[in-house]
Amino acid sequence: MKYKNIVFNLLIIQLLIYAEVNTDQALYANSHHFDINNDLKMDSIFIKDFGFEKYLFVMDGASKHTYKTIQISSPANFFSIIPIQFCTDSSGFYRFYVQLVKDSLCQGLIENAYPDESLQWILESYMHTEPEKCFKPVLFDSFSSFKPYYVMVEKKDYPYLLENAPKNLTNSEFMENSTKEMFVDAAYFLIIYWAHNHFPGNYKPTEPELIIQKSSDSSFYKTAHGIAFKNKGKIRWLFISDNIGMLRHASIRNVMFSNFMVSFEQVSVYSKKIINIDLKKGCYSFKSSKKY
Repeated sequence: MKYKNIVFNLLIIQLLIYAEVNTDQALYANSHHFDINNDLKMDSIFIKDFGFEKYLFVMDGASKHTYKTIQISSPANFFSIIPIQFCTDSSGFYRFYVQLVKDSLCQGLIENAYPDESLQWILESYMHTEPEKCFKPVLFDSFSSFKPYYVMVEKKDYPYLLENAPKNLTNSEFMENSTKEMFVDAAYFLIIYWAHNHFPGNYKPTEPELIIQKSSDSSFYKTAHGIAFKNKGKIRWLFISDNIGMLRHASIRNVMFSNFMVSFEQVSVYSKKIINIDLKKGCYSFKSSKKY
């Protein structure tokens, strides 16, 4: 089947295409043609890499329907959101489209079946808009690998993600209107989690640093951007910084503990905040101490 060579073909396409993407007419003028699903109809593939923005448009040669998707990355964020459109055909072409998205926009990354606990915490944080955010603890036995990966989730499971997520992850500099349609029309999201940013720089430990041992059963751990609490053998994330301007520098400083409260400074490109976490309630709140 010709699909077996599609990853190689996509690499060739990336080298061949240089035209700007502004209209559907430009799309078809610069597309490459393959029989992706072996139905004797020539399908069209367009891929464009702008650095932090990557586009993939795939037209089914039989139905003439074009599936459009985009991946926008930012050095300020732990994750990227790739919209996957609803299935509009019954011929089986859709699964080839989804695989093409994974092969081209998530190239080199492993696929996880589910978000790990730290990504769960980050996504959950964008489901809340209230000043004090409360989380149902997600308990786990050991820290996951801090290697980048991607995971496919249903859009309906994260109904407020697009509304509350950083706008730089959903707004295109090149195709603003088309990009909005891609996210609105999505049935699924491929979430790329850049987990390695928990340890920026050359020093790459395998696990968060133990910062205080409260008792034989209770201890706190820290990465450059996250704080976790271990109690009676179970771990949960208390806080993870995201959308702070740049993840290359540690954002969590001066961690202090008092009874069932944890306080620390969150330093970003834009401001410095004091974060207070109530361990009993599972809630955190913040106040800005300085704006830059």
